[in-house]
Amino acid sequence: MAQDDKEATKVKNAREVLWHISGADYDLTNFVAKHPGGSISIQLGLGIDCTRLFMSYHPPGSIAHKILETYRVSTAEPEPLPKSEFHQALCDMVKKHFEGKGKGAHKASYSHLAFLALSMIAMYVSWWAWFCGYWFSLVTWPLASWLVFTNGVHDASHFALSSKAWVNHAMCFTALPLLVNPLTWYSQHVVEHHSHTNEMDHDVDLCHLLPFRLHKLDTRRGGMENLAKTVLTGIHLGIGVPLNALTGAMEQLPGEGFPEGAGIKLLHCFRENTWHYVSMWSALIGAVIFLTFPPFYQETILKKICFWLVPYVLTSLLFMVFTQVSHIQEACQTDRVLDTTDFFKRQALTSLDYSMDSKFWSLLSGGLNMQSLHHSIPWVSSCHYHELYPKFRKVCTEHGALPPTIEDFPSALLAFYSYVKKLNVHS
Repeated sequence: MAQDDKEATKVKNAREVLWHISGADYDLTNFVAKHPGGSISIQLGLGIDCTRLFMSYHPPGSIAHKILETYRVSTAEPEPLPKSEFHQALCDMVKKHFEGKGKGAHKASYSHLAFLALSMIAMYVSWWAWFCGYWFSLVTWPLASWLVFTNGVHDASHFALSSKAWVNHAMCFTALPLLVNPLTWYSQHVVEHHSHTNEMDHDVDLCHLLPFRLHKLDTRRGGMENLAKTVLTGIHLGIGVPLNALTGAMEQLPGEGFPEGAGIKLLHCFRENTWHYVSMWSALIGAVIFLTFPPFYQETILKKICFWLVPYVLTSLLFMVFTQVSHIQEACQTDRVLDTTDFFKRQALTSLDYSMDSKFWSLLSGGLNMQSLHHSIPWVSSCHYHELYPKFRKVCTEHGALPPTIEDFPSALLAFYSYVKKLNVHS
């Protein structure tokens, strides 16, 4: 038995240093430093089945497919990657749109970077004002932090902000201290959520409010009081999830333990790299310090409580509202949508779009108002969505993958609330 355990451990360890794509194993270790998208983007797939991740960022027929085969180490022939005429048409559309505009034209434009820079200035000025005890910072800091996150961090975590990998990774750390830890965000959002959107037991975004049901196939049913968890999302994602990923301690809690964090693991590339490991612990400790700092320096009890909770509450609400309203919708969880076998069609159909012509809502949501476009081509910066969306809709129509839409954000929010109420309130 001991020998069997050793062999099993040996096999497990061997698989952790390989990339698994379409039924075959690849050793891309010597290619990591050469990867055009940077080392982190390729290492996200290390030790896991990264077939969908690979397909999402490498258009059909690209040179990446040829390079990949030169690093295959398994004797088994890889299964053919699932073909999607819809995805091919989308990639052709994007290629034609940016043709002649130079390398990296699909990344953030100068005007978008200028807006992002102004948002960052507002964020850090508001942060300083929060330290100084100015009441207005309780609103301006969360709002500016959200704008930086949704217009900068979100794009950067998908490697769509800049052609320079280090810029994308550095940008991800500006989500702290009010929102996510970047090293667990890669796992939660880029790897899990985008590869398994609205898939029960796989999409970790369906676990934000457990035991609250966010999917019609979920057997649990919570009370409406669980919606209160939306105001704690920043603490959950910035402290709870990283702490659990590093130590597993939260899963040892009595009762249900910490199921929300159980699906978000510290990826192999971060766990085995000392620099990443230290930076994650530093970010976690820093978030804890900022969470507990105000009670020690504000004068009155009211001010202590407000400066302690309000920034987290407002930022958490903005995060939950704008990220969940586009997927937790009845139209995004119909039998037809959930039974769709084409991965890229499913990405479009599991997303609800709203206010597609509004630049205000586009900036406030970081392009999440055109979520179907983002999920179909995540490697394109959100600043290009307005120009691309009409062309995207045309391709969707031609291939029977037209995503659901609703008039505006308030209507989308009301539809979201009505659906989760229908899922959870006993009739």
